[in-house]
Amino acid sequence: MRKNLFVVGLVAVLFAIPAHADDDQATESHLSAVNIHIGGGIGVPMDPTGNFAGVGGTFQAGAGPNLGNHHSIVGEFM
Repeated sequence: MRKNLFVVGLVAVLFAIPAHADDDQATESHLSAVNIHIGGGIGVPMDPTGNFAGVGGTFQAGAGPNLGNHHSIVGEFM
């Protein structure tokens, strides 16, 4: 019983952390003029595709203007 209570509490805390991250979202008076992002990843094919395809990678970067709190235009380079 005590272990189940600990697990439920831990899960609740883990779900609350992302909600707290939204507290510092940009307001209309504190809105940046541009947005940028960068990302990457790796792909490892599984069987049977792995028999003829190898490991691959990806990289992307993008930027664009912010139009408001919830809208922006983004151009990406992949």
